[in-house]
Amino acid sequence: MPGPDQNSKGGPRTKPDAIPPVALVTGAGGAIGRAITAALRARGTQVIATDLAPPARLPTGSAPGPMPRALKLDVTSAADVRRVFARVLKEYGRLDLLVNNAGAVSLAPFVELTERQWDEAFAVNTRGVFLCARAAARHMIARGSGGRIVNVSSIAARVGFRFQAHYCAAKAAVLGLTKALALELAPHHITVNAICPGAVDTPMLEQALRESSVLAGLSAADYRRMVLSSIPLGRLQTPEDVGSLVAFLASPGASNMTGEAINLDGGIVRD
Repeated sequence: MPGPDQNSKGGPRTKPDAIPPVALVTGAGGAIGRAITAALRARGTQVIATDLAPPARLPTGSAPGPMPRALKLDVTSAADVRRVFARVLKEYGRLDLLVNNAGAVSLAPFVELTERQWDEAFAVNTRGVFLCARAAARHMIARGSGGRIVNVSSIAARVGFRFQAHYCAAKAAVLGLTKALALELAPHHITVNAICPGAVDTPMLEQALRESSVLAGLSAADYRRMVLSSIPLGRLQTPEDVGSLVAFLASPGASNMTGEAINLDGGIVRD
């Protein structure tokens, strides 16, 4: 007979805790999503990288760790969320971490803000978090092994920005949802935390800076200097800054943290 640490062929028995944890990341096709995927993969996590983009545009095998699985997902669609989560659970049998990273931003003076812009901001930034968190929580509760949910909010939820009333409101709703879920899911050993990035150096930020400079009547260069001057550490955040924080929240070191909204902004928010 094989020993207690051997399988029937005499080889080492696979221990349950040796199975790589499984994470699903939304909005994985953008710069921040790719950095989150890379940081989790470096820790040995099996990542399902989801986005509206075709699979060819999702993160590739350049980073260390298990190869990510790329799936198309519209986080605003309840049917699509059910389809993707069902597929993930069928193929992997578990989900240990959900990172709600998908987001969208548009700019408009408040008095010119349309109902469509308002609804679109909440559809991606808030409804998507709700739908995916609900699907993940249902599985984690049924499985009985706990889990982690990380929601990517924004310092826009903390301080507000001109021309972004709809985005600020949608991201603030994510913070309220995070705190409520942390309380409700704590008995099931599921932690729920939020990250509030500041100005992250991405193509999305560059577009927002250009549009904001026009609305503010400033040159793009002057507007960028104004933004940089508001950051005590004097630099934009990087996608890797966000990825590293997500990896920490998924680590054993964050096992006793829940209901937190962590600013990652170079010191802009100080309360």
